[in-house]
Parts: sequence; C-alpha cells; structure tokens
Amino acid sequence: MDDVSAQQSPAPQTPPKNPNTLFTVFKYVTIGTGILGIGFLIALGGYLFATNNRKEIIQAPTPVAVETPAPVATQTPVASASVEDTNVPNQKRYTNPGLGISFIFPSKVGQDTIGVKEAGNKIYVYNTKYPYIQGQYVEVFQKSPQDSLTKALQKQFLTNISPNDCFVKDSKAANYSSPYEVKILGYPVDQNSDIPSFAQPNKCPSPYAETNGIAYFLGDTNHPKIFLFLSIGQYIFPLDAQSTKGWQNTIEFTN
Repeated sequence: MDDVSAQQSPAPQTPPKNPNTLFTVFKYVTIGTGILGIGFLIALGGYLFATNNRKEIIQAPTPVAVETPAPVATQTPVASASVEDTNVPNQKRYTNPGLGISFIFPSKVGQDTIGVKEAGNKIYVYNTKYPYIQGQYVEVFQKSPQDSLTKALQKQFLTNISPNDCFVKDSKAANYSSPYEVKILGYPVDQNSDIPSFAQPNKCPSPYAETNGIAYFLGDTNHPKIFLFLSIGQYIFPLDAQSTKGWQNTIEFTN
C-alpha cells in the first residue's frame, strides 16, 4: 500500500463558537432589558413624584380674601310735612320741617279746592281740577350761611354766565318787610324793540329770569341756610274773598 494512501484523513475540527448565537443575543437582550427596566422604573418614579407634587400644588386651597362690609350710613330721619287747620275758616297751615318752611293757604277759592303737593324740593299749591304741575310752587335751595342771597344766586346760577348777560337785581314783585329780601335775575333789554321786554331773548337760566308774571327769589337773613324761588304767575290764590293776599305772602322760614 502506498504510503500516501495509507495516510488517514485529518479528523474534522469543531468550529469555534460564534459570539452571535441566539444564546448570546438573548443574554444581551436580557441585560439590556434589565437596564432599560431600571431606567424605566426610575423615570416612572420621577414622573409619579412630580405628578403627585403637581396635584398637591393644584389642589392646595387658594386663600380667599374676606371683605369687611362697609358700615351702613345712618340717616337722620326727617320729620314729615303736615297740613293742619287754623283758627280761621277755610284756611290751612302747611309745615315742612325737612325743607324748613311753613305757610298758610286757602282750602277753597270759590267752588275750587286748593291742594298741596310735594315733589322733591318743590311744594306746589294748585287747583285740584288740574294737574299739580300746572300750579304755583315754591322751590327750596340750600346755601352757605356766610353768603348773602345775591352771592348765593351768583354761585348757583351765574357761574358760567357773563354779568353783562344776566345779573342779580332787586325785585318789586312782592312786598316783604325785613328780615326778608327779594331778588330776581335780570338781563339787558332793548328798549327800542317792538318785542316786550319779558319776551326778549336772554341768557339767564330758565325759569328763573325776570318775567311779566310774579316770580322771585326770597331770603331771610335770620335763616341764612336756605333761600326760596317762588313761581306764582298771573294770578293768586287769595286767603279769603276780601283779601288780595296770597299764600306766598305768608311764608315763614323755620330752619
């Protein structure tokens, strides 16, 4: 036998282990998953911690400011007005302590009944057959006790009006003795005009300007806190059939 043929073939060698086998892959996957799992748990814990803190922040009650109620202003009650009979038939006395005036008026003129109606700072004396707004009235104004009637009228009615256009003047619309004083708001009149003076245009505030009817401001130096405006018009309510004296001539200041 030939020596060459007699030689035996070498035994097959076992191949080296491949590092990429399924076992290796599983091992690394397991390790990686463990690392990721730990990281996931850490992240989840952080998230839950943050969320819990956020809930505490959101759910924390917000302090509510409690407002102290403002004190209620106490108003001094004002005595109500009254109408009383006098000792003279057909005459009544009206008294208003709140406004500070009193006067006598006829309860009837002929067959007509005369009434009294209060509306704010005005007191109407009127024929009850017609709306009270069509009647005569007295309007009560407050003023500084230190101001004269003229000064009070300038302050309240003529502040933005030139004294050349409207001014305070004495009035002879009614006869009153001291301590009363009577004023009216006058204005320049064109004597050459065919228009009557009372109908000429003027810049005095309405309805306080001088007219051809009975209207004037009345003050009492013994009661300097108020003054009055009386709008009487073209007629009077006489106190009795023999009198030419109207209710406006009986006014008394009480405050």
